[in-house]
Amino acid sequence: MTDPEAPPTGTNSPRLPAVLRPLLIGACFLAAGLVTAQCITALLPFPTVPQVGARFRYFKEHKNDFDTIFIGSSRIQNHLIPQQFDAHNSAHGVVTHSFNLGYAGMWPPESFYFLREVLALRPAKLRWAVIELMDYRFGELERNPFTSRAVYWHDWQHTCMAWRLIVESPLPLNEKCQELALHTSLYLRRLTNAGRGAEWLRFPFASGRPKEDTGWMKRGGFDPAAEMGSWTDAALADYARQVAAVRDSLPPRTARPGFSDALRSLLKDLQEAGVEPIFVISPTVRSDENLLLGLPDGLTVFAFNQPAEFPQLFEAVNHVEPRHLNEKGAREFTRLFAERFSNHVSRP
Repeated sequence: MTDPEAPPTGTNSPRLPAVLRPLLIGACFLAAGLVTAQCITALLPFPTVPQVGARFRYFKEHKNDFDTIFIGSSRIQNHLIPQQFDAHNSAHGVVTHSFNLGYAGMWPPESFYFLREVLALRPAKLRWAVIELMDYRFGELERNPFTSRAVYWHDWQHTCMAWRLIVESPLPLNEKCQELALHTSLYLRRLTNAGRGAEWLRFPFASGRPKEDTGWMKRGGFDPAAEMGSWTDAALADYARQVAAVRDSLPPRTARPGFSDALRSLLKDLQEAGVEPIFVISPTVRSDENLLLGLPDGLTVFAFNQPAEFPQLFEAVNHVEPRHLNEKGAREFTRLFAERFSNHVSRP
């Protein structure tokens, strides 16, 4: 009697053990799903992340108009005025046409991802990228972990960057595990394009959605910080104490190895694109942002976080609150930055 499970007579075809067949089928299904997801990712437009997506799309439409861009958090968005920057440079023999791509909460790894997406557009005239020098800051992402803003930058490269910075952080082990799990979940959401199909279909018919503020377009991307009313006596006294503490002691901080390696990788990409990076440290009373040690060789850093050297940037009259300059302060900061920039690029 013939065994129905036996291979045909005269053949040497091996048969997989029955237990491996579902595993192989599952692996093939998973591989096909991942390949399909990556193909979809390549076809999808930049995600409709509130405000961030609008800024990217605007730059994409005008990418060959600008030779200088500013990248970073609200302390770039609220502090650097492109029209004033360009006018100062022109008066000093340096022609620039700049655009501010900063936005609230945009720090590494997100800012590195966003800059790489801008470079991928191959803007023909781009020569300088001004990048806020700050490490990954914990806390913001954890409050809104599954928004499109949290998901969109979690490709493999920048998720690995986040993982390494978490491992190197001083967080307790249980918090590190929670952070690692969160970023892994965000990576998988981006990898599988969860929700992007509906977004893709909705985008051409987006007229019914709430309109985003577009005043920043007329201001070259600059957004003045919202005024918060007058300083109270207690707030003034507390801010004065913070400034005094920074002025009396501002020890240089050493960048973590993972952050330094991420900077080297970004510098390589900028070099290949023919773009010169200039990193900037904004006025701040946070001593942990004084990142001056352990950085890659040759990194150009403009630091404005010394109250003794830039007292006007630490006067309460130029601030809406300790972290952000008002428009008057932004004009002073832009003037000081433009002076250093024009001197830097004019050197033989």
